[in-house]
Amino acid sequence: MAYIVKSTVNLELVGQGPIYSKTHSISEAEGVWHELQLATASVDSAVNFGGVTTGDIVLLSSDQTISWRCAATDTAIALDANRVHLLVGTNLTAILLSNASGSTANVKVLVAGA
Repeated sequence: MAYIVKSTVNLELVGQGPIYSKTHSISEAEGVWHELQLATASVDSAVNFGGVTTGDIVLLSSDQTISWRCAATDTAIALDANRVHLLVGTNLTAILLSNASGSTANVKVLVAGA
């Protein structure tokens, strides 16, 4: 299934107003969307890429603070609760999720690419 990801970036300085605004649109031939529950104490749970071999676009969101990395030897990157990480042009072949928050995390993941 093809995916089109559209994002708008607006930067504003407090008290000075907008300083930058740009809308981006990227389409990919393959993609998978997951809404999953990641149990507390989970370590390096692999995200299923489905038919995607290389992820060019990745979106991660969680209602609990979790961490993710691309390989078991990489340093984990924290994703704070109710925040979003959007990666474009990544060429990822794996995503590993870990949850040390003390609660089950409801995670949303989009992987799109070739």
